[in-house]
Amino acid sequence: MKIYRLLVIPILFLCFSYSFGNEKVISEAETYINRGNYERAIIHLVNYIYENNESRELLAPTLNLAIDKKLERDIQEINVMLENYVGKADIILEEQRQKRERLEALQRQYRNFERQGQFFNARRILEEMQAISPDYEFVERGRKDIISRMSNFIAPGSTDVYMRNYANAYLNFIQGDVRGAIPHLRAYNAFRPNNTETSNQLALLEKYMRFERVNRELLSEFEAGENLFRANNLAGARQRYAKVLEIYDRNKGDEEFDSYNLARYNTSRQRLEEIRVRIARQRQRRETTETTSGHEVNPQRSDELYNEGIAAYTQGRIREAIMRFEAALRYNPDNSRARNALDRARRELRD
Repeated sequence: MKIYRLLVIPILFLCFSYSFGNEKVISEAETYINRGNYERAIIHLVNYIYENNESRELLAPTLNLAIDKKLERDIQEINVMLENYVGKADIILEEQRQKRERLEALQRQYRNFERQGQFFNARRILEEMQAISPDYEFVERGRKDIISRMSNFIAPGSTDVYMRNYANAYLNFIQGDVRGAIPHLRAYNAFRPNNTETSNQLALLEKYMRFERVNRELLSEFEAGENLFRANNLAGARQRYAKVLEIYDRNKGDEEFDSYNLARYNTSRQRLEEIRVRIARQRQRRETTETTSGHEVNPQRSDELYNEGIAAYTQGRIREAIMRFEAALRYNPDNSRARNALDRARRELRD
């Protein structure tokens, strides 16, 4: 009887431990499944089965559930990816269709201009095509065809004087010689003033030349101002920067001109403000030096400083105005206007 008890107790303990271990693993795996961590659940179960092969049948339902959940989620993710790819493909196909239709429409416009002899407009269409599709073969063929036809007009033996001027204008233009193209266009328009294409092209080229000249002038004044500013020649720099503002204000309104020169314009305004402040500080230091060195009463200089203070006050520069009024009183303590203005400016600054 004692031997029986000694055998039964270990067997019962092993059975209990085995059952408890399986239940714990199943509970942990179900927790992972409920959290959506199916991969962790599968790995946990497989590792336990590998070490305890006799638990395979007991753990199989939980393992199959984790695998099914994992496959279901993977299929959903794949479907979402496929939908995204299909959507992107549809967008790409639609963009290509619109691009193709646009190029076909531009080809028709190009051929119309070519038949009408409007080669400047035809070239503009080719440039628009190239912007849409840089490798579009039609563009290069069109350019070569136009140049060939223009060359025929200026070839020896050509008797069409009008088209010779037109061809020379076109060839100069595509070579970047705008200045050389303008006289030929003017000569052509003199005989055919009602040609809208060449009239518009001439206006564009003349505008380009005018703004090129203005751009050069503005750039020259700006660079001169920068050099003078770095050399601490404030008076000379102020004159150059003021000229930049004058040129810009006189010509602003054209989008290309504004965008090309806006940065220089803004920099010039900033420099002028810096110069104003630096000159004011230099003048203040000079006046302080004169005062401490014991200058004589100078009513005229006092009035000048008073007027400068009034100008600063009306422009809202209260602190600068106060310095001017104080300096005016140092040159003439009896300047009642400066004293009254100083009191008023101080009160305004306190308020």
